[in-house]
Amino acid sequence: MDFTECTITTFMDAAFNSNFTVISKEEYIHINMQYMDASGLFLTREYELQISIQSMRNKINCVMLGVNLQREFIKEFGLPYLPALSEFNKYGYRLTWDSDLKDFETQLQRIEANIQSYITLANRKEKDLKTTIENAEIIDIKQSRAQFNKMLISLQKMNYHIDKSKTTMEDLATMIVLNKEMAKENGTKHS
Repeated sequence: MDFTECTITTFMDAAFNSNFTVISKEEYIHINMQYMDASGLFLTREYELQISIQSMRNKINCVMLGVNLQREFIKEFGLPYLPALSEFNKYGYRLTWDSDLKDFETQLQRIEANIQSYITLANRKEKDLKTTIENAEIIDIKQSRAQFNKMLISLQKMNYHIDKSKTTMEDLATMIVLNKEMAKENGTKHS
């Protein structure tokens, strides 16, 4: 499930009651990230960690896949797949072919050794994220719930129709963005 399908009721139940019967904890994290991104309500410590971890994991997976595919290609054809060498540049690695398999393998091993530092850092950030989530105080959850409800009430006062059991998190994010744009326009007109 993503934020285009998740209702406000389901989201609030997961966020504030830790009820993961309708959506899993992983789905909640994903939906929350989508909502925060689409509404512009991002840049919390938790969100920054999630984005950083996701970015590192993508780099690790893509680079290691590239390294493994090069090795498999060499096993099959006796030389690397040359058109894919430039793909490593996207991740900050320069891989060259000088008709020397030993040198090429050494380059692959250097890349793997370097990627290990990203794996270690990503693991550390995942532990930090887990600690951040676990150490969230109940007061913060109550304040978050109060702030979330206050935002819903404010949007309803501005004539947004919000039925918590039917309105999706995507719809809510759109309302927030529209409200911000209207506030910006009104602020510009009065300046």
